[in-house]
Amino acid sequence: MIFGSLGIRALDSHPELATEEVAEGLVKLLATFTSVGPGKGYYGAAAGWKQGDFANGGGHDYDSMEAMAEATLDYLIGHAHEHRQGFGGPFHLIDHAAGLLDLSQCGIHDLAEEGLPAHRHHLELLKQLPVLDEELGALKKSHGTPFDPAYWAKRKSVQWSADLTHRIKVLYGYEVVKSAVDDEAKCRAADLAFPYLMA
Repeated sequence: MIFGSLGIRALDSHPELATEEVAEGLVKLLATFTSVGPGKGYYGAAAGWKQGDFANGGGHDYDSMEAMAEATLDYLIGHAHEHRQGFGGPFHLIDHAAGLLDLSQCGIHDLAEEGLPAHRHHLELLKQLPVLDEELGALKKSHGTPFDPAYWAKRKSVQWSADLTHRIKVLYGYEVVKSAVDDEAKCRAADLAFPYLMA
């Protein structure tokens, strides 16, 4: 979702780049999403990895971009410190929300709203994953801020794979999601949880 929405946002901001070839490429990229499932989640050493074609239902019934952004920050605040694995973790949940928000901000509201059920499903899948601190180790917070150039001298994450690309994408996505939330206290609480994603 994040790559397609960024492509649309780029063309919205720079319509002079919207050549026929670029538009066709973006359409092809977006078409590939229709056959992609939610991925896999890790349920511990005994159960292993399972496909995410199921969810127990978490009572998430938000139906607006703003409520989705709040639900995303709520998940981060409540669960960023828990070592779970799969479905892209909070990284992809944030990027997913940011992609939908970008589409909506580009004026493609109907398409963005069609993505809300998938985001709700994504959130349910993440919340049903077991906390595996004992098996995988407790999560650490980053020291320093990504707004300090010295932070980027550390190329490897101490706990995440695809660490550099995840850190860059989620930093952008996090700011997009936060900008859609008016609750200052919630944003401050999310800022305290966010360093778990940046370590």
